[in-house]
Amino acid sequence: MPKGVRTGRPTQWTQELEDQIIDGIISGLSLKKICEPEDMPHVSAVYRWMWHDPRFENIYSRALETKAHALVEEMVSIADESDQDWDETEKGPRFNPEHVQRSRLRVDTRRWIASKYRPKQYGDNLQLTGKDGKDLVPETVTVFALPSNGRDKIEG
Repeated sequence: MPKGVRTGRPTQWTQELEDQIIDGIISGLSLKKICEPEDMPHVSAVYRWMWHDPRFENIYSRALETKAHALVEEMVSIADESDQDWDETEKGPRFNPEHVQRSRLRVDTRRWIASKYRPKQYGDNLQLTGKDGKDLVPETVTVFALPSNGRDKIEG
């Protein structure tokens, strides 16, 4: 092998690699998918960059938040895709429940991930405040108890 020729995956951060990773994340790809080609760093190298570079970790986190929008767009496309819901057979069209269930799983998975990346926008809305936005305050509750023998009067 000629001197100075590197083989293997890159391990050192470069702006070009960062841009490719961030662009891939924003467009909806997983880090694993982005790092599949041999000219890209291994996933573990990217995680190490985040450990050592808070700036990169912040950019990566923001890219994940933005990725949520791409996942929602994918959900709409998956839900609209119905060309494989029916199979043509000798007896005519036959419903394909496996494709419908797979589509449901794909949408549900993306919905869950989007809710983690952008909980305020895509998460479940759990209202823990009153209608006016203030903390919930329990009303006064009156507790009644029966006497042990059923005839005694409870004082108090």
